[in-house]
Amino acid sequence: MDGWLKGLIATACVVVIAGGGYFAFSEYRRSQEHEVAKAAADRRSLIVACKQMIRDLSKNETKDYKGGYIATCINDGYVTEQEFKDAGAGGYLDPVRSLIRSAAQ
Repeated sequence: MDGWLKGLIATACVVVIAGGGYFAFSEYRRSQEHEVAKAAADRRSLIVACKQMIRDLSKNETKDYKGGYIATCINDGYVTEQEFKDAGAGGYLDPVRSLIRSAAQ
């Protein structure tokens, strides 16, 4: 009977450890999915903000936009220089040209 009881306890331990591992992995995966979703939402909101900046600048509404904002929007790929030019806000690019990375970089 001792052998049978030891086998039962060993099996219970394996089940508990496997269950804990499954739970931990599930939580890890859910956390990773949440991070990916949050990053995508953040990127979308930055794209919207950069496009709003282009609209504002095209109407000569500077709203305290700094050159670094323009450069960041372009350098991080949220908008392109062409979008500024198409909106009639291309004149705002020249003062910050030194901050804008070339496409090759």
